[in-house]
Amino acid sequence: MMEFANHRAAFGKTIDNYQYVQDRIVRARVNATTVEALSREALTEMQSQMSTVSMTSSIAKMLGAEAVLQTAQDTMRVLGHSGYETGEVSKLLSDAQGLVIAGGTIEMQKKNIFSQLSKGSE
Repeated sequence: MMEFANHRAAFGKTIDNYQYVQDRIVRARVNATTVEALSREALTEMQSQMSTVSMTSSIAKMLGAEAVLQTAQDTMRVLGHSGYETGEVSKLLSDAQGLVIAGGTIEMQKKNIFSQLSKGSE
């Protein structure tokens, strides 16, 4: 998105000057950082055999799937018709939809999280 936004011009300036484009790019970076940190925490909990690993792993999977889908949608929006026309971005969006479904649905992860909360393992 950054490279495209730095070169694509609209209304006399590159689109990276527009706040809505900046927002989508920043959100993608924040999502990636957040999911990576949470995934590392789940790994640490697993290695330490902590009782919270199931909930943390479910949270990481849920947020990860949502983040991938959001980022794919944001990428498509920033690239506009170019994103739609190039197979790479539309494939990313299709794969993100598949991850939401096949990676243990978001609803199932929420059910797992609630179950862990009900057990009192925060």
